[in-house]
Amino acid sequence: MNTFKPALLASAISAVLFNSNMAFAAEDAIEVDKSIETIQITATRRAGSVQDAPLNITALNGDVISDQNIGDLEDVARWVPGLTISDQGGREGSPIIVRGLNTNTSDRISDSGTVATYVGEIPLSIDLRLTDVDRVEVLIGPQGTLYGAGTLGGAIRYLLKQPDLDLTEGQVTGDVFSINESDGTGGEFGVVFNTPLIEEKLALRASLNYYDNPGYIDYTHVVQEPGVSNPNPDFSDSSDVNANLKSVSDVNDEQITTARLSLRWLATEDVDATLNYFYQKQENGGNSTSQYGSLADSSALQGIPGKYENVARVLEPGEEENDLLSLEIKADLGFAELVSASGWSSYEQSGQRDQTDLLYDIWSGYADFPSFVGYTHDTSERDTFTQELRLVSNSSSAFNWIVGGFYNKLESHSDDREYTPGLTEYWGGGIPNVEQDLEYILISDSETTEKALFGEIGYSITDQLDVTLGARFYEYDVSTTSGSATPLYSGDFEDRK
Repeated sequence: MNTFKPALLASAISAVLFNSNMAFAAEDAIEVDKSIETIQITATRRAGSVQDAPLNITALNGDVISDQNIGDLEDVARWVPGLTISDQGGREGSPIIVRGLNTNTSDRISDSGTVATYVGEIPLSIDLRLTDVDRVEVLIGPQGTLYGAGTLGGAIRYLLKQPDLDLTEGQVTGDVFSINESDGTGGEFGVVFNTPLIEEKLALRASLNYYDNPGYIDYTHVVQEPGVSNPNPDFSDSSDVNANLKSVSDVNDEQITTARLSLRWLATEDVDATLNYFYQKQENGGNSTSQYGSLADSSALQGIPGKYENVARVLEPGEEENDLLSLEIKADLGFAELVSASGWSSYEQSGQRDQTDLLYDIWSGYADFPSFVGYTHDTSERDTFTQELRLVSNSSSAFNWIVGGFYNKLESHSDDREYTPGLTEYWGGGIPNVEQDLEYILISDSETTEKALFGEIGYSITDQLDVTLGARFYEYDVSTTSGSATPLYSGDFEDRK
């Protein structure tokens, strides 16, 4: 199975609506700075420049993200040595590959102890649409002594722009683009608004963004009516093909809605708190894969699919929703900075997949039913609570230290079902089942609790030489229950034919 990504042709428009502090400088007063740009980061848990950080780190600020039209993690990976995103389209997700090692599952959900994805101070497994982002920081290699979540492969941090306490501004941005091999036009539209509620004390920031990718993969062999139409008609007879199959263009379209609301309160000069709500919904019409040149010689469709064509018998839409409520508090204690990060997040997913060829391979007897097709309806949901406390020394001496505690509780539920329309009736009916034509069902529930203590001690021997010693102590508790059944497969098939 192959994945293709045609060229993108784009044009963009953007406009700042208003800015209470907007100023204009005379042309002769503009000073051209040809020095290397310094990007301020906090990946080391202390503010500093990316050039001075003693880590394998790449940081992209908002200007670079905007100027280079960087929209997601796949675009970020082009700027990060050692990081590769295997693009499989929005429906399937894109595994994160660090230094040649695939550290993630195919659905972008980080495994414990590999790559942690952070939105602000909260770990959240998401391929974030990069809108109203201050910067993205990517750390390659183990970071478990700096971060609460397991980060054996590295950490990816999305730093959203914080509410400004003394500036009222609004912004509207937009893109219109086309994709080779697509019949449609794509676009992106976003709005951002920031305003102080109490000057220099309390501020609100809100953003909304909508992204529409028109798709370019055609599903050319979708059955007209599952369980009735013949998925394998006489391909030399166009009238037989048209009576049973249809073609659907640009199936791998993608729509992403991203929204965010932040409230920042500077309680005192030493205490800064931000309450965030973040939401992202992703809808996909189908897979971005093609069977071009990859079908077996024995397949009736061998040689038929074009370069941007998929021969699945049923459509394969999918939908994902993420939301996050977080409270981040930073307090300057003098000798150290105290950070408390609390997060409540949820994830819901639903989708459909073609299983026809897979079931043919499992048992050839399915082919006796002339109208046989199989497809899944899979759903899953997760609820997560995260709490991290961290102390970072403020001393200007040669010694520095970090100590922190981390707690994460994840509860998940999945319900995967596989259907073969019309098969029960073809076999004569009378088969006990929880649903008509339910061929397979798997239901599982799990609860995972992670606790960790982590920290570092550093000493600056010279201005050019630092020594750091770090440690991490962690514990995982995992509880899982699951059950599966194959209602149609578990009986005597010879009596059902």
